[in-house]
Amino acid sequence: MRIPRLMIAGTGSGCGKTTLTAGILAALNNQGVDLQPFKAGPDFIDPQFHSHIVGKPSRNLDSWMMTPEMVRYLFCHNATGVDLALIEGVMGFYDGLLNEPLKGSSAELSVILKTPVILVINGKGMSLSVAAMIRGYMGLSPDVNIVGAILNQVREPIYKQLKPQVEEMTGVPLLGYLPPMPDIELKSRQLGLVTPTEIVDLDAQIAKLAAQITESVDLQLLLNLAKSAPSLDHRVPEELVSALEWGSGSPVRIGIAQDKVFNFYYQDNLDLMTQMGAELLPFSPLEDTQLPSELAGLYIGGGYPEVYAAALSENVTMLESVRTYGQTKKPLLAECGGFMYLGRTLKDQADKEYTFCNVLPVDFHMTERLSRFGYITLTAQREGILGGPGMAIRAHEFHYSDSSDNGDAFSAVRPNGRSWSAIHMTDTLFAGYPHIPFYANPVVAARAVKTCRAIQDGHPPDHIFRS
Repeated sequence: MRIPRLMIAGTGSGCGKTTLTAGILAALNNQGVDLQPFKAGPDFIDPQFHSHIVGKPSRNLDSWMMTPEMVRYLFCHNATGVDLALIEGVMGFYDGLLNEPLKGSSAELSVILKTPVILVINGKGMSLSVAAMIRGYMGLSPDVNIVGAILNQVREPIYKQLKPQVEEMTGVPLLGYLPPMPDIELKSRQLGLVTPTEIVDLDAQIAKLAAQITESVDLQLLLNLAKSAPSLDHRVPEELVSALEWGSGSPVRIGIAQDKVFNFYYQDNLDLMTQMGAELLPFSPLEDTQLPSELAGLYIGGGYPEVYAAALSENVTMLESVRTYGQTKKPLLAECGGFMYLGRTLKDQADKEYTFCNVLPVDFHMTERLSRFGYITLTAQREGILGGPGMAIRAHEFHYSDSSDNGDAFSAVRPNGRSWSAIHMTDTLFAGYPHIPFYANPVVAARAVKTCRAIQDGHPPDHIFRS
């Protein structure tokens, strides 16, 4: 299968790859190019910028949490027929797990997907060192295919002097540059960029960025390089086929928290649930007064409840609606920020306490540093909605808070061997800090949807374990 594709990779975090990716997407979208954006790794926020710009969901591709076969399937499934599939890398190009070199890195993903790479270099304060960097990145692995570079934070006169020299020394074309643009600011907080819904003048910033990219980056050469990508074979993984056969069925109503507070969802998770029969009904814990009616399941993903803690705690009718739902023992999935929202209280860094849903007798407090973070392998310690004893699920944690009780239904083990207990789980409840990409183990989605369907059809939740 021929899919024109490129990866925008960086020499390190903060080099400008997110800004360049956003600008390229906007500039090409203005020209009518049919785009499908992707983000390497588990990041939730960068894909929201992609989606805002091109008007379709961006997708995550993670080579640690998913098998190579699943990564290829998801890429081809979502990118077939587009003019350009553009993948934004994660961290520095070769940065992965320290104890498993290249694992989970942008470089590994580019090899799995046979994708040509454009390297983004922050050229501020450099001249021919740019050439040395390009040659170093090209030479570290014979398997990667770096086909070009873009310089960030470089003014036009310097770029014009560097371009012929760098190209002669490396054999790699410089596609363009981005000069310093102090009025373009994609602001950050502890979990990464501020989300698109929180930036008032985002569209104006994106328009300026697109105009600059159109002027200073050779977009036609970029498209031509994308067309040089080789054919990519894929098939539907057997574990996905089995999960779809087992989990699919009649429509089932599942409420999903979606607003500027709770928006950390993998689009492919939602699509897989929908494919299995879930009718996802969005609601806002911040703005709405009660849950959608006649729900057979509830899904509250991650986000920033600590930022909106006062407003959430003041929406007492919604707190009561969620608390009442929790008392019904119907299926309830809550990840990270959603887990916090189900708790009794949240204490911020100023020691001010806010009251939340009290579905779980758990208290939360904000921390100054990451409490537990990174990739983990979850292993179920007992039977429950998402797993049975010994069932393994790859996931990740990333949070600046902790709780009085993180649960003990799963053991969580990092690749370096560090471990802890995690997640509250019953036949109908899954609540904890880990984020789970369902395509890492598709039967997880099947168990969730099938449990909701059993409840809707009047069966006990453990009905699915006998079917």
